[in-house]
Amino acid sequence: MKSVIIGLIIVILSFLFLLFGLPLINKNSDDCDGFFHHNYCIDQNTSNKTLIKLGLKEEKINETYELRIEYPKIIIKYPKLFEHLKEQAQQIKTDMDYLNTYDSNNKNSIPRSLTILCEESSDFVKFLSVVCRFTEYTEGGNPKHGFFTTNFDIEYKDIVDLEDIFNKDSKALEEISDYVIMQIYKEKSERSGELVAKDDVIERGASPERGNYLNFVFVYDQGELSGINFLFPNFQVGSYAEGSYEVFVPKNVFNAFLVKENKGAKH
Repeated sequence: MKSVIIGLIIVILSFLFLLFGLPLINKNSDDCDGFFHHNYCIDQNTSNKTLIKLGLKEEKINETYELRIEYPKIIIKYPKLFEHLKEQAQQIKTDMDYLNTYDSNNKNSIPRSLTILCEESSDFVKFLSVVCRFTEYTEGGNPKHGFFTTNFDIEYKDIVDLEDIFNKDSKALEEISDYVIMQIYKEKSERSGELVAKDDVIERGASPERGNYLNFVFVYDQGELSGINFLFPNFQVGSYAEGSYEVFVPKNVFNAFLVKENKGAKH
């Protein structure tokens, strides 16, 4: 009787696995080309349903709003990074106020949509950088584009900010600001086809204030940190029509100010 019960349990568990389970491969398998979930490797061909179940995708569509969020598969390996990204996405969702504006009984609800797509840096060693680009749209208005970035120290399993990689009280941000301002003037002149000699928006939006440099990603070249790419959204250093700006700052600009130990070190 006992063996029959055990056999029945195995059959039921097998059925549930086939019905709801993930396409799993042992973590130690050499043929794993997917991403890890706990002690297993999740195949790259994982279904949309499974990604939603894991929280890597969120989709909600009805007659009043459309919501779509996608996270890179690799972050399933780093729970703290995953939670941080979800918190940032939640803030964008809150700003749009989807749940409060949707009312199935309200025939005057304004259709709106929000799409957030997150991608990890293609080449990383010490820091894993993720850029999430979002588009908000309300019927009758212009779409709003934006982004937010997160950088994660793989060794220390923690979120990394600029303060973590530079020596305290260093002049790193001043040096970076000078370089960024010069590059934006150059790019804006190229975009407009005429020399831009003075622009208060650039001087203010790229000044050495921490709040101006919240969005950045680390750039590696052949396993070595080569620089930092700073992202500036619409309106920060230019008009809406100009769109966003991205400025790559080579390592030699800030190398003298990098910390040598603790979180953020060993670049």
